[in-house]
Amino acid sequence: MLLNLYIIAKFLEKDPLQGRVRAVPSRRPLKFAVLYEPDAPAREDRLYLADGGDPAPARTLPPGSALLCLGRPCQEICGSGLDYLWTERSVSLYTLLTELQELFARFTDYEDQLRAAAATGDLQTISNVGVAFLRNPVALYTSMVRLICYGERSKPAGDTLFVPEDLGQRLQDEELAMLAMDSATTQAGVMSSPAIFSSIGFDYRILYYNIHLQGRFWGRVCVCETDDAICQCDYALAMLVGQYYTAALKSQGTDGSVVHSAQLDQVIDDLVSGHLVSEDVLDYLEHSLDWREEDIFFCCKIVTQRKVQEVVSQAYGLRLEEAVLDSLSFGRQGSIFYLVNLTHSRLSREDVLSRIAPLLRDGLLQVGISEEFHGLRHLFQYYRQAELALQLGQEIDPTFWSYRFEHYCLRYLLQPRDPEIAPQTLCHPGLLRLLEHDRAHNKRYARTLSVYLRNNMNIAKTSREIYVQRPTLIYQLNRMQEILQADLSDYPTRLHIMLSFELLGDTP
Repeated sequence: MLLNLYIIAKFLEKDPLQGRVRAVPSRRPLKFAVLYEPDAPAREDRLYLADGGDPAPARTLPPGSALLCLGRPCQEICGSGLDYLWTERSVSLYTLLTELQELFARFTDYEDQLRAAAATGDLQTISNVGVAFLRNPVALYTSMVRLICYGERSKPAGDTLFVPEDLGQRLQDEELAMLAMDSATTQAGVMSSPAIFSSIGFDYRILYYNIHLQGRFWGRVCVCETDDAICQCDYALAMLVGQYYTAALKSQGTDGSVVHSAQLDQVIDDLVSGHLVSEDVLDYLEHSLDWREEDIFFCCKIVTQRKVQEVVSQAYGLRLEEAVLDSLSFGRQGSIFYLVNLTHSRLSREDVLSRIAPLLRDGLLQVGISEEFHGLRHLFQYYRQAELALQLGQEIDPTFWSYRFEHYCLRYLLQPRDPEIAPQTLCHPGLLRLLEHDRAHNKRYARTLSVYLRNNMNIAKTSREIYVQRPTLIYQLNRMQEILQADLSDYPTRLHIMLSFELLGDTP
């Protein structure tokens, strides 16, 4: 098995080693140890052993080479570009070489066990072997934050981090919300090298390594710092365990998704993006899900108030799918796409929104909601409704978390298409005169008119809503007519005035 100086410094337990190492902790370039010979060709995969007082290695070995010195290194070695460790033990170089060979052999045995377990898809054995050299609990989570397996050293009951009942369980909602709000998780989903979660609210640090299958984020190896301090050598060892987990998952035939196939997600994404999808592909999609063209759907675009990593988005997606049968979700461009088949779920749109409301509120999520529609061929148009509802809702009602397209459709229709035309110029001129009269005389005729028209010119309803007596309201309406110089019994006139209120953005 390949090692590096960080691993050797920790596991050559007979020696308290000191030195200077500048190599990347996750790299393991060393195949075996050899005694330094000045005339032998230098090799990157060798750990050279030499007397610390011998300056020759500094002259003949290239920068970055690994050196273990017996005795304090001389000035030439300290000033060179070599990575070196040293010990002051009173042993011979041959004794030190034997101990290093035993260390390499021990890790080779570990790797043989990992390789055999990966070939049979035995995730649990990989966990157990990983604990032997990582010396902390090791856990494998899916992208949906579900615990698949773990390994932990034997401890008294009650002292373990994990218990068998944890297998198959996912994080609690409050833990998931904590991940969503934590800045340390923002970049975690895209990390390709081992890294530390340092501020996610637990009582210990977590060293993690992301696992990808078929180019998709599948899950994560987590090394929990509860038993031993995480050190530099653990970065390479966590990556090693993650690589064998990956091989084991492939042996099991696991693909890149833990919920539905990557092909299905791709077809849905093509539909959402407005790409041309053939009838055969649509037939495949409907057959895979047992859905039909006449089924009734609605869809959502869901975002968080902060950017979060992919694992958190996928975990929320799983919660949404579990809340409503015959629904689909996946991460899309920093948001969550959510599609519900109302026909198969036997729920109304209101029922679905009531079910998912607690998760959305607790997770500080905001959702744009489309109208209902038939068949998936129109998915692009209705997902666009959800996007517009979210966009307009965040602009107009930023304190809300739920935005339905029907509430913002009129505002969308009234958005100026020509940026050179001011909205006021499209308003009914009589309403503009009324607004000017209100400003000049400190009146609220425009507000009264708005309520009157929304109540279909019903005097009784209007009087109750604005707390004005009927005779007073009739007087105000007559005065408005004089200023408006418009016939409110004429439908196009009323529509123009009502649309003018919408164009102005708010009811006076």
